[in-house]
Amino acid sequence: MRESSIQLAYRCSGNLSGVPVIFLHGFTGCGDEWSEIVERLPESFCILPDLPGHGRSVDDLAAEDFMFESTARSLIDLMNGLELDTACLIGYSMGGRIALYTALEYQQRFSGLVLESASPGLKTDEEKRDRRIQDEKIIVRMQTEGIDKFVDTWLSNPMFAVMRDRGEAFDRLKRLRCSNSIDSLAMSLRGAGTGVQPSLWGRLHELKLPVMLVCGERDNKYISIAERMSREIGDCAVARIPHSGHNTHFERPDQFRESILQFVNKNVCAKVEQGDTG
Repeated sequence: MRESSIQLAYRCSGNLSGVPVIFLHGFTGCGDEWSEIVERLPESFCILPDLPGHGRSVDDLAAEDFMFESTARSLIDLMNGLELDTACLIGYSMGGRIALYTALEYQQRFSGLVLESASPGLKTDEEKRDRRIQDEKIIVRMQTEGIDKFVDTWLSNPMFAVMRDRGEAFDRLKRLRCSNSIDSLAMSLRGAGTGVQPSLWGRLHELKLPVMLVCGERDNKYISIAERMSREIGDCAVARIPHSGHNTHFERPDQFRESILQFVNKNVCAKVEQGDTG
């Protein structure tokens, strides 16, 4: 394994003196998918990285660069490069799983954690093996269909149904996702998919920083997961976004923004003002 991490592509927006917030996108996404949200958070200093194999983070990558520990180290190096002692970490779906792992490994570096439609992973080796088999079938489908057809098929999944109601915004999102490389997405699934993710259920009690779990009121699977996670974490908030499914920040950006603002103002800003950085 490489001793050094990779350099993630990223962009920043907002107020340089505001609370730093790092946003991690989901599978087939990129940092720019958060643009609509960060435009609604002008007082925060928002950092939007492209995770390995996505967006512009695709050059000279080896298989180990996609693993959870390598990605977590890359995120910490990004923070160090920006001279950030702490940041609030927000992750959606795959990005949420990476955010949870990173927060557990480097808890002192984060002032808050928001997980949107994310899971601590699968509990048994059998479940993980079955998921890896499913992911290999997805990779074959990507390679057979091509990126445009695959993205179209991927987003036709019922859990993304509400997204399609957004018309032009949905078309823009599809274009962003179609700019990804099939080979890089395949490496991402093999290195950071649910089938290879370490189960973090047994570590949730270790979280001592402010946590909020976000899910859509129509996403029954992740409502159940969030409820189970909240019992394991103990002290955390759960936000159900009305009239939304899996991708709440895209489907209902105003409601998602309000949830984030309330969480940051109540927990992160207060923590910074008290001089408690973890």
